[in-house]
Amino acid sequence: MGRGKIEIKKIENVQEQAELEILRNEVGRLHNENARLKGNDLGGMSWLEIDQLEHQLNDSLILVSKKKETMQSKEIESFNHKRQELGNENTVLHGEIDKLRCFNSLTQPPTLPRSSAGHLKHDKVSPDKDKDTATDIETALQLWPTCIDQSKTKEATLQKKGSNSSSCRNDEMDQ
Repeated sequence: MGRGKIEIKKIENVQEQAELEILRNEVGRLHNENARLKGNDLGGMSWLEIDQLEHQLNDSLILVSKKKETMQSKEIESFNHKRQELGNENTVLHGEIDKLRCFNSLTQPPTLPRSSAGHLKHDKVSPDKDKDTATDIETALQLWPTCIDQSKTKEATLQKKGSNSSSCRNDEMDQ
């Protein structure tokens, strides 16, 4: 019985050694192939083998380029979608800003920076400040007439309601 186990272990050991040798050869082959794909160790290759290697590399390059193009297209599509969402959000926010500016302009007139002589100031403290101030002034001036018209319309509506209710009260008092 002890002898049978030893023989089985020897057979298993021989099989493992054979598999190990096959794997070593495969690793060596793949190492050489990898070196050739990188352009190294081409000295032992025939012209035909080098030509085949060139075609293999060209085919691989085409596959890599297609994969790259697909990934770029997906990224561009994603960026365009995100840009559209941000544009929509920007439009909504601009609308909110316009509403707030109109509301603010109803409660107080726009103030323009003026000098002591009553002329518009042109202080050149910083270009960004001037640009922001000019934009704010332009926006206020553009919005002001619209808001005044809306304000007058609201006031007229309120006055009509007030005059109707007061005339009704006056009629009741007269009776």
